[in-house]
Amino acid sequence: MTDIHKDIQDEFTSQRERVDNSYIEKGRKLPIGTIRTYGDKQYKKISDTGDSNNDWQVIKEDKPKVEEKKEYPKAELKINTVEFVPSGNMIKAEDFILNNSISKSVNADGFTLHDINTINKELIVLKKETGITLKKFEYLNKTWTEGGVLAIRDDAELSINTKEIKNGFDKNTSNYVRINRNISDIEKEIKEYKDLGWDSDIPKLKNRLHEYQKALRESPEYFSSSQYAETYEERIKYVIEHEWTHAVQADSRIIKSKINKEIAKRYSEVMVDVSLKKLYTDYAMTEYNEFWAESNALYRNKKLKDAVMIRLIEKQNKILA
Repeated sequence: MTDIHKDIQDEFTSQRERVDNSYIEKGRKLPIGTIRTYGDKQYKKISDTGDSNNDWQVIKEDKPKVEEKKEYPKAELKINTVEFVPSGNMIKAEDFILNNSISKSVNADGFTLHDINTINKELIVLKKETGITLKKFEYLNKTWTEGGVLAIRDDAELSINTKEIKNGFDKNTSNYVRINRNISDIEKEIKEYKDLGWDSDIPKLKNRLHEYQKALRESPEYFSSSQYAETYEERIKYVIEHEWTHAVQADSRIIKSKINKEIAKRYSEVMVDVSLKKLYTDYAMTEYNEFWAESNALYRNKKLKDAVMIRLIEKQNKILA
């Protein structure tokens, strides 16, 4: 591969490793006997040595289902519109958050005025729709992370990293583009090897080619919902909508409704159905909380195509209304 293609692939690999490492860290805290699904395999925790390769044993592996292409109804978006006037300075922007009970505490240090106004425009809509008041809102000063929420029952702290959101937007490349570039590179290598008479190495290249071709057939188009954004400001909106969902998950009304069990069930169904997985993002497949958050962001931007999840998100919105 050329250097630029290698950089793109390394970036994609790095994204997956960060998700995998987070998944592994959660696994270390689970008790022996726990069963969990990852990809098309089901694992059982059999020991607690700290080495995930030895602690988890595959107990079931599902072959991907091949189904006819399904037509899904378009999401009927039911989003409130709120009159928003941008603040003229940072103090007024912070006051907007406090005065509208969006958060009990706010620290806008790290944001530009343009960015905090972009954020406030989305926060006031989410506040009106859900009635949730955050405990704290602030700038997230971490590398590679675009946003985060710390939440326990009815108590959530939201942080947003606009610097990483901008970096992510500037470097945005879909899975399909990355995979197709790798396919093209390998096809060129195979041709070069044939011309040079290096026939013994060609089978290895063909195996790699088949892996990428399989990934192209089965992978979602994007790693995360925010990659659908066509502008930097729209990417901020996607990130906030995703992270706000984690505050929704900790809301008493949602917990009492047991809708989390219905969404967890849908996540399990999607995980074993290749045709359904392609309707989501890679990040949505990491675990059901992220599946829920990604679904919410996709729904709000008319990108959610799973009819079952559309109904569940609408049910969630009625609970919060």
